[in-house]
Amino acid sequence: MNEGNETLQLYVPRPEDGWFYMRMMSDPATMAYNAPWFPPDGCIPNAAEEWNDLCADWIGHEPTRFYAYLERVSDGAFVGDVNYHLNAQGTQYDMGIVIYAPERGKGYGKAGLRLLADKALRIDGIPALHNDFETDRDAAYAIHKAVGFRDVGEGDGMVHVALTREDYLKTEEKMVELRPITEDNFLDAFGLTLAPGQERFVSHPVRSLAQAYVYRNQCQPFGIYARGRMVGYVMVIYDYDVPEYDIWHMMIDAGEQGRGYGGEALDRVLAYIRTKPFGDSNRVALTCSKDNPVARKLYESRGFSPTGNGDGDEIELAMTVR
Repeated sequence: MNEGNETLQLYVPRPEDGWFYMRMMSDPATMAYNAPWFPPDGCIPNAAEEWNDLCADWIGHEPTRFYAYLERVSDGAFVGDVNYHLNAQGTQYDMGIVIYAPERGKGYGKAGLRLLADKALRIDGIPALHNDFETDRDAAYAIHKAVGFRDVGEGDGMVHVALTREDYLKTEEKMVELRPITEDNFLDAFGLTLAPGQERFVSHPVRSLAQAYVYRNQCQPFGIYARGRMVGYVMVIYDYDVPEYDIWHMMIDAGEQGRGYGGEALDRVLAYIRTKPFGDSNRVALTCSKDNPVARKLYESRGFSPTGNGDGDEIELAMTVR
């Protein structure tokens, strides 16, 4: 499965956007999970009336109710929808997520669920999200567990899961992943910013991506993602002459620093290098400014140590991976 390499965002629809809702609700492949409640194919009758009710009673009513489309940033296409609401008893917030059938298999389920969790738990401050589904829906169960939901009950062929705000806020800072830079997200990399004074420590991704093009047969540039959005950048390049893997231009956006993303990203870079994507060397090297003790402390915490080599204000650090 493609782990959502294309960025999604929440889009609160306007009344004229109802065509997508009605398209999904009338598509048997999309709505097959709903067949036990709306036989024979799960499609929602009177979808136009349902859309009008959504516009009137759901949109703009958070934190009691929330509804949004999942929009692919690269082309503005809608790929699914998400929602949450306070149940009729006022005891818990139930949620839902649907990915349009032609867009499945691209990692959008997990990415969309993360966006909904962030909106509901971090931004709107609700205490917990709940969901339930049939015990044989393995894909649905897997993405909920991947985002951090816990089992809270099972019965009558249904599994009940929940993610609390407390648990989410404890783990959200560690939801870091690397995604290759492609035509779909390179503009996000261009939009990253360095904090004042940091430009002397690291190149901006604009320059780094130009170098990536030159060395395209021996390097991989990555966006660093947290909670489904790009928060930083790093490039891995293989030096066939040494041979060794080099880590270049690792940076975290100025507005995202201080949250532990750098360490989490470095762990994932080292895990990637251990797969030996370009060559069989176990040596990993990078350089660090003598005037950047924060970065040096991070690198040394992962096993890097000075080699005694350097160039001007830059010192080289290296380690061996197994």
